Amino acid sequence: MIALCIQQHITIQEYTPLEVKKGITGNAKAEKILVQQYVQKIFRLTETPAFADAADALALAYLAHKKPLRI
Repeated sequence: MIALCIQQHITIQEYTPLEVKKGITGNAKAEKILVQQYVQKIFRLTETPAFADAADALALAYLAHKKPLRI
């Protein structure tokens, strides 16, 4: 995937777990369940994402949209 992005001149953004937690909850040391609850609120979901990975993916998408990388 990374090679394809490089070939197509697509900028890749990376976030550390601490950056994701801080960007979503405001607290870099937040528990995973708190990230899941904030993702639920941000995306107006009827339920908290059942899997932490799903919440993480939504959190990353939100951060990439909210804070796009400036070149």
